[in-house]
Amino acid sequence: MFLVIGCYDSVTNYYATRDKAEAGKLFERGWLPSIIPLSAMDITTTNDLDINISEGEFKFDLKDTNAFINNLMLYSNQKLPVSSWQSKLLVLTKNGYEVFEFTNSQSVWIFVVNKNTGHVRYMMWLK
Repeated sequence: MFLVIGCYDSVTNYYATRDKAEAGKLFERGWLPSIIPLSAMDITTTNDLDINISEGEFKFDLKDTNAFINNLMLYSNQKLPVSSWQSKLLVLTKNGYEVFEFTNSQSVWIFVVNKNTGHVRYMMWLK
């Protein structure tokens, strides 16, 4: 018999490129959707395995901005599962970021995108 006791809290991982994130099964496990640009790099994820919430950031080549944004919808101001993110959104939007969302059959992502620098902060939770 095997018994695991304890709390995972959160796990943080870094991937230098999207290819490395794919090799680490980040997309397969649903922590990021496949719509993020192929040029994504410096991908950092912090996944709370207990409550299935992920947050992180990445950068991408500016030439991929329109293709990425075309997969997203403008943020609908839906309630966020982590209240601290509301204040993050306010700060980021004051600093030139735009807020978008993406949903699939299982999850919701909020992407906060700076179109001038190619920097993205994100949060994901299960529906």
